[in-house]
Amino acid sequence: MSPGIQDGDLVLVRQQPNAEIGQVAVVREDNEGFIKRLGAVNGCIELRSDNPFYTPLNLPRAEIVGRSVKVIKDLYRPRPTCKPEPLAQFWARG
Repeated sequence: MSPGIQDGDLVLVRQQPNAEIGQVAVVREDNEGFIKRLGAVNGCIELRSDNPFYTPLNLPRAEIVGRSVKVIKDLYRPRPTCKPEPLAQFWARG
């Protein structure tokens, strides 16, 4: 199972105005929200994704809204690559 937050996960957030470097924070800048790992570069907030395909974001006017304390995953969610077969076709195979 890959680390991080997937589409459809529920995130429990503790509302607070600060977070430590390395924690997963909820950050807002210019009416956009982000949930990413917190870093800092030259006094600016840097958001780092656990997914290595995304580059870090430097946000000079960012506001920390809170920090993630728990991620709830749905174990029975279908995988994005799998297309469910209609039930009628399944039973027709006999």
